[in-house]
Amino acid sequence: MKFTLRNREIFVHLKDLVLSKIFHIFILSLILRLLYVNVNAPFVFHPDEPTIVNSTINLRYNFNPKHFDWPTLTYYLNYPIYDFFERLDSKLKRDFDLDLNLINFFNYYLFTRVFTAFIGSLTVLFIYFSLTNFGISKNVSLISSSIFSLMPFFLFRSAQALPDVPMLFFGVLMVYFISKHYISNKFIFLIASSFCLGLSISSKYTGYLFGITLLGYLFFRFKFSLNFIKSVIFCGILIILGFLVGTPYALLDSKTFLISDSPKGALWQFQNVGRSDLFSQIWYFLNNLFLFELENFGYVPQIAVLVFIGVIIYEKVKLKKNKVNVGIPIGLFVIFLIQYFYVFWTVSGISSGSQRAQHFIPVIPFIIILSSLFFDRINYSKVKVIFVIFIFLNLPSYLARIESDPIVKYYYRTVSLEAFMQKGELANYNESNMVPVLEKIGYDLEKFDERKELPSNTGKIFSSVNLCKNDNCGLKVIFIEKNIFSNKILYVYDK
Repeated sequence: MKFTLRNREIFVHLKDLVLSKIFHIFILSLILRLLYVNVNAPFVFHPDEPTIVNSTINLRYNFNPKHFDWPTLTYYLNYPIYDFFERLDSKLKRDFDLDLNLINFFNYYLFTRVFTAFIGSLTVLFIYFSLTNFGISKNVSLISSSIFSLMPFFLFRSAQALPDVPMLFFGVLMVYFISKHYISNKFIFLIASSFCLGLSISSKYTGYLFGITLLGYLFFRFKFSLNFIKSVIFCGILIILGFLVGTPYALLDSKTFLISDSPKGALWQFQNVGRSDLFSQIWYFLNNLFLFELENFGYVPQIAVLVFIGVIIYEKVKLKKNKVNVGIPIGLFVIFLIQYFYVFWTVSGISSGSQRAQHFIPVIPFIIILSSLFFDRINYSKVKVIFVIFIFLNLPSYLARIESDPIVKYYYRTVSLEAFMQKGELANYNESNMVPVLEKIGYDLEKFDERKELPSNTGKIFSSVNLCKNDNCGLKVIFIEKNIFSNKILYVYDK
C-alpha cells in the first residue's frame, strides 16, 4: 500500500511539473538550442570542439586520455552516447542491411551538441528552483529563468561540443543544493553541493570559481566555530572526490596530470593564461564590470545588478537603515555579491584582461540571482517590460547566428587577406578534416589554377591555392605551416 501511494505521489509531482510554466520554458529552451546545433554544418568553426570529440572517440582505445589541458568528465559523459550510436549503426547494418549513415565524423559533433543543449536546458530548470528556494517570487523567477536561458553566449554555447555548459550545469546544481540546505538545514544537501562543485571543476577547471559561494555559505551557517572547520574539511574531501569521479586519471596518472610545461598537464592550463600586473587588473576589472559585452550576456541583467547594488548602498549609507530588504538574509546576499565581484576580479587578472566570454561563465548564475532580487523589488509589469527590452536588444545576435549556407560569409566577402588576418575572422581547419567538407559542398580540390608562396614576417610559411567550383575559381584557400613538423592549417576566404 505504501509503495502504491509513493508511486502515486511521484506521478502527481511529475504531472504538476509537466503542466508547470517552468517546464514549458525548459522545452522552449531545448528547442531553441536544437535550432543552433546544426549551424554552419558541416563546418566546425570553433577550434576547441575537435578536442572534445576526438578525445571522446579515443576513449574506445584507452580510458586514460593522457592529456589534462581540460579535465575529462565531459569526455566520459559523451562516451556512452557515442558508443550507443556506434552499436546501433553496426546492428542496423548487420541485422537489417540498413545504412542510415549514423556514424560519420560530423555526426559525433551533433551527438555532443544535442547532449550539451539538453544539459543547458536542465540548467535553466535548476536556476528557477534555486531562485524560488531563496524566496524570489515565482513570476519573477520565471522571467529571470527565461532571461538566463536566452543570454546569447549561454544559448549559443549550449549548442556546441564544449565543456563550458556542463561546468555551468554542475555549478548551478551546487547553488541549487545550497538553496535546499538553506530552507531545510539537511546535511545531505551540503554533501550534494560539495560533490557537484567537484563535478563542475572536473568539467572545466574554471568551475573552481564557484567555490567562493560554498565557502561563504559555510561561514554564513556556522560562523567561526568548530563546526565551520569540520564542514570546510568535510566538504573539501567531497569536492576532491567529485573531481576524481570525473577525472580519475588525475590520481591514476598523476605524473602526466602535474606536468606544467606542456598541454598534457593540468598545471600548464593555469600558467598558459598568464597574469596581469595589479594596475592592469584594476583597470580591466572596471572595464569588464561596466562594459560587459552585449553579444555575450546582454546588458539588461548586468545593468539591473549594478542598479540594485547602488540602491542597497544608498539605503544603507544615505538613509542609514539597519536592515536592507533584499528578499533574502543580508548575509546570503553578501555571499552572492562577493562571488559576483570575485569572478570579475579573477578573470580581469588574466593576461591582457581577456574579454573572452567563456571566462565569465561562472558569474552568470549570480548575475541572475542578483538581478532577480532587483526585479523582485519593483512592479511586476515593469519586469515584463524589462524582459521585452532584453529580447529586443539581443534579437540581432539570435538572428545573425543562423546562416543558411556554411560558406556564405566567406564566399561573398570581398576583403583582402591582410584585413582578414588582422580581424582574426578566418575559419581554420586541419587540412585532412577540411577536404571532405569542401568536397561535400561541391568544390573540386584537384582544380587549382595557382600555387605560390606568400611573404610573411611572422615566421610562418604560407601556401596559396584557388578553389574552383563549376570552373569558377572564386574562393581562395591559404595553407599555413609553422614548421615542417606541424600539421597544416587551412584558411578559406573570398579573394
